[in-house]
Amino acid sequence: MINKLALTRPNLPKPNLDNLDFFQKSFSNARLEKYFKAVFQSDKTEHENLKKAMQLYQINMIYCESLYPSLHTLEIALRNRIDINLTGKYQSNWFICSTNFFSESIYKLEKKGNLNIIIPSNSSTILLEQEEEKIIFSLQDVIKNQNEKYKFRDIEFFKIAENRDQIIANLSLGFWIAILTKPKYLENVFKPCVKTIFSNAKNSEHNIRIIEPILKRIQKLRNRIFHHEPIIWEYYDIEQRYQDIYRVIQWIDPKLEIWLKYDSKIDRFPDIYQNLSEEVKMLTRKNITKKIQYQDRSR
Repeated sequence: MINKLALTRPNLPKPNLDNLDFFQKSFSNARLEKYFKAVFQSDKTEHENLKKAMQLYQINMIYCESLYPSLHTLEIALRNRIDINLTGKYQSNWFICSTNFFSESIYKLEKKGNLNIIIPSNSSTILLEQEEEKIIFSLQDVIKNQNEKYKFRDIEFFKIAENRDQIIANLSLGFWIAILTKPKYLENVFKPCVKTIFSNAKNSEHNIRIIEPILKRIQKLRNRIFHHEPIIWEYYDIEQRYQDIYRVIQWIDPKLEIWLKYDSKIDRFPDIYQNLSEEVKMLTRKNITKKIQYQDRSR
């Protein structure tokens, strides 16, 4: 019988926080500066302020981790719901574009990879060039992954129809929000599909002026989390962003919310926020109303 490795927490010594060089060396000053400014108190030493900044950094990581299940669920459910609706309206290859840009991009991929890309005969013209470009990037990534998987034999043909699911799965949340909310897509995506994409929303909520800002706020939060940026400043209103996530999940299917929240081990954000929000306020109490200025790399 093979002994399985037990994933137990090792009995490590308590970290020595008298010297925080390890923390400063591991995380750049530019990154730590945001937290340092958020907790800074002039009557404290630099070491004391840095120690508080480290506490705030830890809480930010915990918040980000606890929001992952709800963001994960929203992103995949929204993607699949939009794809199902566009497939019903434009057939399964709705993302294949009959434009010069798309054809030229396919030709470049073929030339670069020395392969033939088999494109389905039916195509559409619903996408803007910016979204076409994202389809090409996704396609390129799928081809690259296949080349790595079958690196001991050349791939002569790549059939888009056989790799459709991987191409769709590679597209970012920003792509799906764009094709739902950009003015160009109002007539051929939003209006004909919004009631079935968000089948459980009220009729009054099937409104671009309601849906777009909520999705954009969620996208910003999602990007900040996945780019390891701060999300806990008071002005960012993380509680409202959390409510936004579940509002959209409810629009898609209320059963998803029940599934996520029934087991507190899945969506732990409410408990974590309740336990740590006061600590955040204490750490940032003198700066809580001041916007912290920093370079936003989340877009």
